Amino acid sequence: MSICRASLGPSSGGESGPRARPSDESWARQIRDICERDGVAFFFKQWGGARPKSGGRLLDGEEWNGFPWQIVPKPILDQISA
Repeated sequence: MSICRASLGPSSGGESGPRARPSDESWARQIRDICERDGVAFFFKQWGGARPKSGGRLLDGEEWNGFPWQIVPKPILDQISA
């Protein structure tokens, strides 16, 4: 079973703060590609760096804001779609 199918929707991103470790682009791309293949939401938070917004949020020129809507209670979904 794919890791993306086993979760509600992976979140990927680099660490922020003075001791942040670098994030590898290939890791984020691989997780995104598996999620796309399996039809699962993918959220890319940030590249990371000294401050939370240091590296931005774009992965291959796009923001990835996937959200696992299946965990949202029906009354809230009904309000959103109204």
